[in-house]
Amino acid sequence: MSTKNEKESLALLYVRWSDADSKVCSQCGSPIDYLYNDGGRTVITLHGKIRLYTCYYVCTNQTCTFSKPFTLPQEIVLPYKHYGLDVWRWVITSHIEFHDAYESIAKRLQAHFGLDIAPNTVKAIIETYLIASSHEADQKTARLVRESGRIYLALDGQRPNNGESGLWLFIDTITNRILH
Repeated sequence: MSTKNEKESLALLYVRWSDADSKVCSQCGSPIDYLYNDGGRTVITLHGKIRLYTCYYVCTNQTCTFSKPFTLPQEIVLPYKHYGLDVWRWVITSHIEFHDAYESIAKRLQAHFGLDIAPNTVKAIIETYLIASSHEADQKTARLVRESGRIYLALDGQRPNNGESGLWLFIDTITNRILH
């Protein structure tokens, strides 16, 4: 858990609507209102910790799909996850391309980046990726998508290094779930 002093010293990043973009609903054309931010959370990247604040918005049209609070896609971290996408990419690449064991990956993250991560967390990241890449939707996500009646996709990816494969994630912004 982060201390108050540690939180105050972290770099800040806000996931929010750009001031240059008009706040108009892409679904119905009504104005979009800012509601609140989530109070922030600490995200661990390969380059250190940052404090990420996610802003929530709502469409002013009560009959619109976006009349419930929603966020914009996050570029550095998956929803509700603690580690940044750069950590995910490094872990997944180490395991898939180099067949490194969970313990070995955790040790190398500590040695190269000073990042303390448990082997079980490494395992969870890899298992999440393997499920997502298996092209099978889990039942909860399928149910949530059916209930909402719509899907709004956010595509997120890491630009790969030369000659390397990229990591692509598809997220439904209504249910805030990774699509498998």
